[in-house]
Amino acid sequence: MDKARIVIADDDAENVKMLDELVRAEGHLTKTCGDGEAVLHLVRSWSPHLLLLDVDMPKMSGLECAKKVRSQISSDYVGIMMVTAQSDLSTLQNCFDAGADDYLLKPYRSDELRARMKNNLRIRGVHDSLRRMNRKLEEAATIDELTGLRNMRYLSKRLIDEVEHAKKHRVPLSCIMFDMDHFKQVNDQHDHLFGSQVLHEIGQLVMTKLRASDVPARYGGDEFFILLPGTTLKSAVDVAEQLRKLFETHQFKSGTHATRVTASFGVSGTHHPNDFEVLEARELIRSADSAMYSAKNAGRNRVETYAFIK
Repeated sequence: MDKARIVIADDDAENVKMLDELVRAEGHLTKTCGDGEAVLHLVRSWSPHLLLLDVDMPKMSGLECAKKVRSQISSDYVGIMMVTAQSDLSTLQNCFDAGADDYLLKPYRSDELRARMKNNLRIRGVHDSLRRMNRKLEEAATIDELTGLRNMRYLSKRLIDEVEHAKKHRVPLSCIMFDMDHFKQVNDQHDHLFGSQVLHEIGQLVMTKLRASDVPARYGGDEFFILLPGTTLKSAVDVAEQLRKLFETHQFKSGTHATRVTASFGVSGTHHPNDFEVLEARELIRSADSAMYSAKNAGRNRVETYAFIK
């Protein structure tokens, strides 16, 4: 890490000045303070990469500060190196028990400080890499591999959260469920590989008509579900109609294969103040599904709605 943010905490002004000069000489950014309470404030406001904490400080000791950092700060990993003049085993054990990654004994040598800082910043880099990897894995676990849309695992949780938010704050919530018309014929007349390509392209087309806050998901097979937070029933119908026309006019091509497909849409959502009294995640799915089957029974390639309050 070329330029790290490092907090230096010690109630001895001379020690602070000495450490500050050594750390800055390595090209890092520093902020200094004299007690643990000030350190906690800097951790929240400045997001440092490393803390150099004196064990004995007024108001809040370095040990207590380290414990609070580990218990209260969970967003980004902060390296902690305790600075102490006590070399007995119990003190060092207390440092590690408090959550420290390393320690520096007074009086310290500048070369030792540089080496230990470098190592602690390397550890911070490892934590950052692992966190990014975990985020990518978590993200991948919520994506449908074929279409690139969300999967049902993600949708189920998000749907519950959005329903609770809508009921609590009385903000509109709508959804769209659609199923491709006679999609089996695509697989029968061409092949399943081309059918998979069509489903992938459908996922990409859906994304062109949605906002970042909308949640499109593959419900299963050639059936899709779109959650529209903050959207009225009327606006959701407009989105569904845009998608219907887009599918109808789009030609799907791959190699020698080419086809056009249509879809039947069911739209459900809030349009009346009393809707929030009956709004539930299961009911939202059921009602959109019911409207979709009404569209199929009415001739397909159309949009039908379901209103909670008739």
